[in-house]
Amino acid sequence: MNELLSTSNSDERMSLKDWGRVWLLGISVAVFLLSGWEIFWRIRGFEPAVQDDWSIWAKIRRQAIYKGDDAIMVVGASRIQAGLHPDIFEKSTGNRPLILAIDGSNPIPVLEHLAEDKRITGKVICSFIPMFLGEDSEDFGRSHQWIRQYQEQRWSSRIETQLSLWLQQALVFRHTGLLPDKILENIREGQWPKPPYAPMRPDRYRPMDFTKTDVDRIRRGRIEREKEFQEKAQPLSQQRFMEKVARIDNMVKKIEDRGGRVVFIRFPSTGVVRELESKSWPRQKYWDVLAANTQAKTIHFEDYPTLSQFECPDGSHLDVRDAEAFTRALVEILKDQGVILTVTDLGV
Repeated sequence: MNELLSTSNSDERMSLKDWGRVWLLGISVAVFLLSGWEIFWRIRGFEPAVQDDWSIWAKIRRQAIYKGDDAIMVVGASRIQAGLHPDIFEKSTGNRPLILAIDGSNPIPVLEHLAEDKRITGKVICSFIPMFLGEDSEDFGRSHQWIRQYQEQRWSSRIETQLSLWLQQALVFRHTGLLPDKILENIREGQWPKPPYAPMRPDRYRPMDFTKTDVDRIRRGRIEREKEFQEKAQPLSQQRFMEKVARIDNMVKKIEDRGGRVVFIRFPSTGVVRELESKSWPRQKYWDVLAANTQAKTIHFEDYPTLSQFECPDGSHLDVRDAEAFTRALVEILKDQGVILTVTDLGV
């Protein structure tokens, strides 16, 4: 009997050892395969990028409180998210901007959200595209939703966001374009996935490198989209627009009464996109009226040779190389208008 128990215990001990080896082998194989998968996609030109969502926006939104008077908040949609280069801006001013722009969303709710927060005492650089300024619509995209989620966010969600950012910045294969279904979709089309031409960085800047994509296809898609906007456009009446301008200026006053500053910027658009925008939302009827009826500074790219010299490859967004030069020129204009100081002024 004792011999049987001894044999049973021995077999059990051997079994546990065997399971340990199996687990160790399995983990080693998994690490090897994942490392190979990571290296494979990096060789093909992929770099770490983050998937933009409300939690990353909320992380940067909180920094606007911590930085106080030094905060420079960038509000708008994709044009300013791609067109204002934060690295160049920081190098020129010594202050890194906080990108709160939301792709495809009306910036008015974000501007109002900042205006209602008495802790916001810094500078707001807000980009308006004509549609958002002159459209009679309450479709604000994701703006309202992200603001509400920011206000309701818990500590556990903040920790989860930081962990997710670390992983996304470390591992290329976590890119959404490299998910199994996306890879299979590309293979069925007879091609491998290509690196995105407009990856999202952790600071929410979106550098657009149009040399990495089919520019003609992107431009055609953008033009078709603008045509759809024009067909569905519901331009504001003069009375409704003046009411909207008064509301926007009230937001400006709340920020500036606390010592902050607000600047509205019209970022470049070119070609057919510019023609379509001018047809539905002419500058003299909307932008010029806003500029004349707000205490905020206003900058329209057409008024400055250093800003109007750029061609948007898709008609709507600046290439990353042009964004660098555009940002340098914009910093000089903001300096001349007394909005910001450069590193030269600061003696840095």
